[in-house]
Amino acid sequence: MGAPVTTVELIERVVRLELQQAPLEVLATEMLAPFLEALDARAGALLCYRRDEVALTLAAGRGLTAAAAEQLAMLRWGGGGAWEMPLRALADRAVYHVSADALRTVASEPLGENASSTIAAIPLHRWHQPVGVVLAIADGALDVERVLGHRLAYDVLALAVAAALWGGGRSSQIDVGASAPTLACAAWAEVAGRRFDAHASEGRHVDGAALDAMLRDLRGAVDALRAERRLDEAERLALAERLAEAERDRAAHAARTAMLERELEHHGTLLGAARDEAGAGGAAPTATAGATGVETTTAPDAPAVAPVVAQPVAAAEPRPHRVLDPDVARSEAVAAALATALPTPSARGLVVANLLDANATLLGDVVAAAHEGATIVAYAAEDGRSRILGAVRCFAEPPAPGEITAELDSQPRAGRRLISLSDDIDAFIPAKVELAKLGYSVSMACDEKQAIDLLALLNPDAVLVDVRKTPEAAAGFIDALSPQDGRVLMLLVHGDPQRGMLRRSLERLMRPAPLEAGELARVCRTIVTNASAGARPAPVSPLRPVERAAAPPRRAGARA
Repeated sequence: MGAPVTTVELIERVVRLELQQAPLEVLATEMLAPFLEALDARAGALLCYRRDEVALTLAAGRGLTAAAAEQLAMLRWGGGGAWEMPLRALADRAVYHVSADALRTVASEPLGENASSTIAAIPLHRWHQPVGVVLAIADGALDVERVLGHRLAYDVLALAVAAALWGGGRSSQIDVGASAPTLACAAWAEVAGRRFDAHASEGRHVDGAALDAMLRDLRGAVDALRAERRLDEAERLALAERLAEAERDRAAHAARTAMLERELEHHGTLLGAARDEAGAGGAAPTATAGATGVETTTAPDAPAVAPVVAQPVAAAEPRPHRVLDPDVARSEAVAAALATALPTPSARGLVVANLLDANATLLGDVVAAAHEGATIVAYAAEDGRSRILGAVRCFAEPPAPGEITAELDSQPRAGRRLISLSDDIDAFIPAKVELAKLGYSVSMACDEKQAIDLLALLNPDAVLVDVRKTPEAAAGFIDALSPQDGRVLMLLVHGDPQRGMLRRSLERLMRPAPLEAGELARVCRTIVTNASAGARPAPVSPLRPVERAAAPPRRAGARA
């Protein structure tokens, strides 16, 4: 048999769970076992005092029969079975212990089947407030000196259980880098001082050296736990810094890629214009056919050049339409309508998703499809309500400038005018600065009215809507946008899916009519047709030279 558990070991277990911010059910279950082991008890329970119900409730049990667990689920004064010993111990602030035979005279169901069992009720108090009771059941007589020897551990357990029950005073709220003692150390010192004063007032002998040694051991345990916590915090900060640096590099790479693509397109346009001018200014080229049947054009004075044989280019394999909707009947209806409206799948792919009950998995599929170049069309539908949203892109957090430019460049329009709605202006300022450097026009709004006013003045190519904090304002702006026309791209910043902000925003948009699969297919066809219209035309300057017309002849006698 191993060495008995010491008071310092019990307190160290409590503090370790406190530093992990363990909830009540975990704390009760994890702490009951070592306390019963320290008392050499085969079974027991931890009862928590509920102030609103003036009763003890079972938080954790070990080795209890079904009848005993049912009886300890709720203990009140004068309740069934006259089980008032734990309540009496809590009210008197004293340890009660009684044999199972004596308990049978007052309780309908004893806790122990063995007639020689002994049951002890140990009260837990947080200063003057009752917290709970530890019940210990031993096969034989309990060692009273052993039970009373762990009073300091009972007080520390009471502090932890009270913090888990009522909040406040958690040890993890203390700055781990501070040199001052932690809350646990301060509490232990105060508990030890109260024990010292109580023993002195009762005229008992107090071993000050032993008490100082115990406090040194306790502070040493806390220092070790604080060192572990500080190491974990340093590793977390280092990983966060590395992640932020990787995100910055990725955003810079995406922005540079978008800029190079635009320059390549511009140079291609200039090269095409130069070729057209050269062909129009010189002699008409003559067309010849090579041995392979591919025509080549050669100017009259140009040297003979071997014909260039065009290499066959493999066409992109069409991707079938995908419908992401938990409702099977609605998903099949939408798929059938898409098959009729778009019989030939596009090479980019089309994903139609119901965002009303979007979870992390569905949003992950939508984001992955967008990264693969697919066209995303969203809607919200549930029972007899629905709303078509049009072309969307989803982001959990505010997107980087490179992500925004990549999405805008994928649109058939010029895609350089953006309206953003978010009450978190600071989160989008860096993106606006970078986009402005790249030639984009970004108009920012912090409330619904301002965004709708901008919408009336501007014709945006895309809108960035942040629904993380103000889903109602986002819903009003989207409603004024009429996204079902498919004329703009919506960038939705939805935040954590578990918070349900996206659902709150979409619920305000839904109309009292079931989803029309044919209308949704029509919107999808409009969006896919625009997306596959080909390369955008070269920008044409609106400025034209003004030719002054000849002045009409003056009439005789007219004034100058």
